Amino acid sequence: FYGDNGTMFSCDLKGVADCPNCGLRHKSNNYSTWRHDGTIFVKNMSDRCSTKPLTTTEPQLQPFAFEGLDDLPALQAPPPETQSYAEIKEYLEKTRDLAMIEDGLVYVLNGKKFINKKELIETFQDLWVEETIKEKVCRTLVINKWLQDPKKRKFEDLQFAPQGCGPGTYNLWKGYKVATIPVNEEPIDIEPFKKLLRAITNSKEGEPGFEYMRKWTAFLFKYPHLKTMVAVVIRSLEGIGKNTYFQFLGKLTGPELYNETNSPETDIFKDFTTFLERKKLVILDEADVFKYHEKIMPLITNEQTTIRKKYLHPFEINNYANWGILTNRDMPVKIGESDRKYIVYDGNDSLKKDKDFFSDWYKKYHKNPKFQRAVYDYLMDTDVADDFNFDKQRPMTDAHRDIQRRSMNREMKFILHYITEAWDAQHGSHQQPLAGGRFFKLYEAFSGTSNFGEKPNPGSFGSKVRNFLKKHGMYSEKDQEINAFHKRKNSQGYIEWVFDREKAFNWLKEKGFTDYETFQSLPPGVEYWSFPRHGTPEYKPGGMYEAENNRCAYWAERIRETM
Repeated sequence: FYGDNGTMFSCDLKGVADCPNCGLRHKSNNYSTWRHDGTIFVKNMSDRCSTKPLTTTEPQLQPFAFEGLDDLPALQAPPPETQSYAEIKEYLEKTRDLAMIEDGLVYVLNGKKFINKKELIETFQDLWVEETIKEKVCRTLVINKWLQDPKKRKFEDLQFAPQGCGPGTYNLWKGYKVATIPVNEEPIDIEPFKKLLRAITNSKEGEPGFEYMRKWTAFLFKYPHLKTMVAVVIRSLEGIGKNTYFQFLGKLTGPELYNETNSPETDIFKDFTTFLERKKLVILDEADVFKYHEKIMPLITNEQTTIRKKYLHPFEINNYANWGILTNRDMPVKIGESDRKYIVYDGNDSLKKDKDFFSDWYKKYHKNPKFQRAVYDYLMDTDVADDFNFDKQRPMTDAHRDIQRRSMNREMKFILHYITEAWDAQHGSHQQPLAGGRFFKLYEAFSGTSNFGEKPNPGSFGSKVRNFLKKHGMYSEKDQEINAFHKRKNSQGYIEWVFDREKAFNWLKEKGFTDYETFQSLPPGVEYWSFPRHGTPEYKPGGMYEAENNRCAYWAERIRETM
């Protein structure tokens, strides 16, 4: 049980047993749950029920920090039964923020919960008023009277609109929690926050990594009606502060605007989900994001999300969620050569063994309103424009390049290896072209078999290499001007390759596909196998020889690292 806000469930206590929360007997058997500052609460839908924290020993409970009831808003008591319909109506519409939404025929309660007509009636079925009808005193169910009231609070549609909306639209945006905290009268030191920022970005204040993450975070608060369109990925072992950093941001936004999960398959992609509903910050913590690459990618940039709740018509609202992915996996996401969705950091372990820092953080800073306000003001003072391009301004980190290379298909990994490491052993220069068959044999030795036991296919290899090189403007053929990779037929009609190695290396370096600094720093080539040499009895002019499968220990280890 993960305690999604607004989760409803039924029990069998209706009218037959006392409620475990308040000891009363309710006419409603519906209960709702919600999260507040890391704690899950439960309450019967009746206004007369009291709220209690939910505790459990079930092993599947997602771990979170219990912070108690210190800042839980006080429950609003229902009006006395002796009040008039007009007074109870005012209570429902102003205190409980009740409204009807024509589009989708949905009702909004407490400014956040979507319910249908049946749930609405069950929720307020214990609110009655006495009315005199034809000289007879009758008890009337308030909610039925409200539903038939032509002057009830009603909107044409609803939207999540931090930028504001017209009078006919119900606005689900209620603002950031931290913005309601009074401005500090005296300066507050926010060095602990900067310390976290330095650790998760592995950079110092003023350096590209630190400043980019600072702007990414500030953009979240300065422009709530916009998205950065770039997800932050932080790779590291536990204990460096990445969860601490983002959970603190969730403290600033307020629980309604923050959500996290390690189970996207159930929380994001199930049939009825509200995970992205009205969220400004979404965190995937140790989730298998790589598996859901194709589904998650559009969510990072989509500006609309569809709300699908049981017994309600689907409807769309704005999606202004920014994404963080926290992981200790080497390959948490898939990054193509033209990726535009991720900034990747390898955090450092400067705080990993600093128990005093984390002890002080949770005792002195995490829940301290003055500290929260000081960090908020620091972010709001950050110089980042509303048109800042987070894609083009990303610092290209070593972590990003590492994942990008790991994400390459086998053919592209082979091209990278051939140019940088296998060249001296198997040539492809103007002086010594490389036979097409031998080029494929090199690839075959490099890649081995796939996970399904399939051997490399010459046709597929040639097609993928040609398309990839064409896409990057590095390919030529036949009588075209020779490019970095040139394919042609020799005088005997056989396919051969001619390479401009230096031009190919400069291209790989420009794209961030290699860590070698200069063309002159490339290492000696790798011997895959022993070809018969001129002058030996085994040599046959024009013949092709199978690999002897004597790859050196160096390359065997290298393949395990890259494939």
